[in-house]
Amino acid sequence: MKRRRGLFLVMAGLALSVSADSDTLLGSLQPRGHVSDFAGVFEPASRDSLEQYLLSVKTLTGSEIAVVTLPSLEGGEIGDFANRLFERWGIGQKDKGALLLTALEERDVRIEVGYGLEGILTDARTGRILDESVIPRFKEGQYAAGLADGAAALARFAAEESGVSLTGAPPAGVTSTGLAALAASRPASSGGMAGLIFVFLFIGFFAALILWARKHGRGGTTPSDRPRFTSSGGGISGSSGSGGSGGFSGFSGGRSGGGGASRSW
Repeated sequence: MKRRRGLFLVMAGLALSVSADSDTLLGSLQPRGHVSDFAGVFEPASRDSLEQYLLSVKTLTGSEIAVVTLPSLEGGEIGDFANRLFERWGIGQKDKGALLLTALEERDVRIEVGYGLEGILTDARTGRILDESVIPRFKEGQYAAGLADGAAALARFAAEESGVSLTGAPPAGVTSTGLAALAASRPASSGGMAGLIFVFLFIGFFAALILWARKHGRGGTTPSDRPRFTSSGGGISGSSGSGGSGGFSGFSGGRSGGGGASRSW
C-alpha cells in the first residue's frame, strides 16, 4: 500500500513538473506576426510571403489567421495549449480568428477556431484541412509547405464567410495589385458598395505613395522585389525581398470557441 502511494506521489510530482514547463513556455511566447516560426521551419522569404498574404486576407476579410511552430510543447497537450495560446494572444477581430499550431517533437498539429468562424470552420472541415492539406506534406518532411497549404485553406473559408472569393494563386501581399485582386472578387451589392469604394480609394493612395517614393529615391518595391506566389494544391510558395512582419501591430483580442481539430503524423 505504501509503495503504491509513493508511486502515485512520484507520478503526481512529474505531472506537475511537466505542467509547469508547459505553462512557462506558454508565458514566454510573444507573437512575431501572423507567422511565428519558433521552430525555424520556414525560409525567411517564404515566411515573409505567407505573412504578407495573411495580412492582406485580414485587410479585406477582418479574419486573423495565425501560424505557429514550436520545437516542443514541453509536456503539454496540443489541444489545451492551442486553446490557451489563442486566448492569451487574442487572435481574431470580432472573434474571427484561427490558429494553426504544430509541435515538431510531439509530431502534433492543431487548428483552433475563434467564436466568429465556428459556423464555417467546423470541426469536420478543419479536420479535413489537416488531412488533405497539412498532414501529407508533413509526412514528406515539408513542414513549411504543409503549413502554408493549411493557412491558405483556412483563408479561403474565412473569405467565404466574409463574402470574398479567393481563387487561384494568393495575392502578392498588401501591394496595390494584391488588394485589387481581392477587391475584384468581392460581390458588388448596394450594402457593400461603400466598403468597395473605400478599398479602391485605399488602393489608389497606396499606389500613388509607391510612385512618389520611387520618384524621390526613397525606396519602394520593384517588380523583382515583390513576393512571387505559385499555387500547389491551393497552397502558397514564394519569395519576398522584404523582411520582418511589416504591418503587424498585434492581434485584436479575439476568443477561442474551443472548436477545431488535431492530428498527429
